[in-house]
Amino acid sequence: MRGLVISAAVLAAMPAAAAERQKVVVLSVQALDAEAAQGDETAAQRLAIIVTEQLTRQLASQDVEVIGSRDLASLISIERQRQLLGCSDESTSCLQEISDALGAPLTVTGTLSIAGKAMRLDVKLIRTRDAHVLFREGTPVERREDVFDALGPIARRIAGVVHEVERGLPGGTGPAAQAGTTSIRLGPVLVTAAGAIALVVGAVLWALQGVAASNLAAGIEAGTVEIRAAVSARDSIYTQRSAAAVLTAVGMPLAAAGLAWGFIW
Repeated sequence: MRGLVISAAVLAAMPAAAAERQKVVVLSVQALDAEAAQGDETAAQRLAIIVTEQLTRQLASQDVEVIGSRDLASLISIERQRQLLGCSDESTSCLQEISDALGAPLTVTGTLSIAGKAMRLDVKLIRTRDAHVLFREGTPVERREDVFDALGPIARRIAGVVHEVERGLPGGTGPAAQAGTTSIRLGPVLVTAAGAIALVVGAVLWALQGVAASNLAAGIEAGTVEIRAAVSARDSIYTQRSAAAVLTAVGMPLAAAGLAWGFIW
């Protein structure tokens, strides 16, 4: 029984596994100007370049390991760089090439759509290996200046999903994610299971010692139990109940911590 108590305490004190840093490529935000003539550089395209740089800086400020569009110049040939910068988020092979070339499992893409005075910024965080969208957000903006105001909150939410992936959420399914597939994190499951086991073992042990105490009292009353044996049995019951109380005291907060870890963080 002492071993169970020690095991529960060890599980409670286990540190979380070190998070594996995830590189994130930020591709150039694409400008979609409904009024622009084909081939002409527009104010929307120039604005998209600035938005890309600002988004890259905002993500870097959130402790995300970012590879910006400018960084690609030193890593990929100019011709291939142009092709990759224009790659769509539906192109799995294109995104996979980015991952292979840069060692970056996550990619951020975006579009800045302008139609007259109406504007909209759409940003996605994509898992590169299968082009699965982990996060998406679309924000309508009334003025060009509002685009930059929207970047901060978007970058923080993207960073939250990236950090969830680093902590072991392959699908980015925690509260920071807006979209993704359900996944199971091993850490919260183990902590919750350890707490539940400690609670069950403690409750069963307490109940068994209750029965033993009742039988001992009945034996003493009937005169079938010697005093020396009764004292030894009483001490054993006291020890077992103490162990049950410890298991319950450890198991309850441990299970609660595991549930909180899984559902809140």
